[in-house]
Amino acid sequence: MNQSSLREANLSGMSPFQASFVKADFSGAKITTFEPPFFADRCPGLQAALKGQERREPSSYLAEFSSLIRRGREGST
Repeated sequence: MNQSSLREANLSGMSPFQASFVKADFSGAKITTFEPPFFADRCPGLQAALKGQERREPSSYLAEFSSLIRRGREGST
């Protein structure tokens, strides 16, 4: 979905498993469920569209994922 215009789109219930959003415009979009993993870079309106969800912010998923990777390497040979 790179370089896409998703302005004013209703993306309720979307589950973009392993999707890529680069330069996608989410301005005014409605998102009620947006579950990772997904990659998003330079996406105006995405943070605003994700606000108000019961789920955590995407940055917290990335931090948790990084933590799991570090823990997985502990003690490995």
